[in-house]
Amino acid sequence: MLMCCGVDLGISGKTAFHIVAGENFQLRTLYMQAILSIKAPAVEEIIDKINTAFHPNLFLLESNGPGGIFVQYLVQNKPHIPVAMVDSSKPPMDIELWDSTILTKDGFLNYRAVGFWLVHMLFRDKRITLPRDDPELTAQLTTLYYHEHPQLKKVQIVSKRKLKFNSSELGDIDLSHSPDKADALMLAALGYAVLHQQEKVITGIQMQEIIEPEVAGFFPIGLLPDLQEDYE
Repeated sequence: MLMCCGVDLGISGKTAFHIVAGENFQLRTLYMQAILSIKAPAVEEIIDKINTAFHPNLFLLESNGPGGIFVQYLVQNKPHIPVAMVDSSKPPMDIELWDSTILTKDGFLNYRAVGFWLVHMLFRDKRITLPRDDPELTAQLTTLYYHEHPQLKKVQIVSKRKLKFNSSELGDIDLSHSPDKADALMLAALGYAVLHQQEKVITGIQMQEIIEPEVAGFFPIGLLPDLQEDYE
C-alpha cells in the first residue's frame, strides 16, 4: 500500500494536511486537518507526528511559495522524513492512471491542472473515500473549475486570485482565502500518482527530476466546463 501526505502551507491562512493511501488508485483518506495561522515549528511538529503515526511514503509540498524553503529545511534537518516538492506552475510530466489512461504533459498547462484533474477523476470513478463530510472541502472542490487555455490549448485551472465565491450560497463557509484543503488533497493525490508510477520512496528531490516523461496520446478535455475567462 502506498501513502502520501499533501501539505499546503498557509502564510496568513490555514495550513492543511491530507493523507491518502491505497492500492492501484483505490484510495481512502486516513487523515485530514486544517489549522489557522501556525508557524513553521508547529508545522514541523505536526509532520513529525504524522510521520510517526502513519509512516507515509511521501510528504509533498509546493515549491512555488513558502513550501520550497520549508522542504529544504526538512531535507537538511529531518532526513528521516520522506519529503519532496513540486512547482505547481511548471509543465507536468505524464501520469498513467488505473485504467491505463495517460494524463499527458501535452494536455495540461501545469502540475496544478493535472493534479486537480486527477482528483476530479478519482471522485468521478468513485476511487476515493473520505472519512467524513467536510462542507468546506466540498465547497472548495466544487468552486474550482477548469477551462482550455485559448492559445496553448491546454487544460488549466482558474487561478486562486480570480476565484469568485458566492458566500450567500455557501452559508457560513468562508472561502475568501486560498482553497487550502482542496490543495492539500490535490498534492496528496498527485504524490500518490508519482509514487504509484515509480513504486519507490522519493526523498528530497523535485518531482520534475523523478521521471523522464514519455510521449503519449493527447488526453481529451471536455468533462468539465470550458470557460474562456479568468485564466492566468
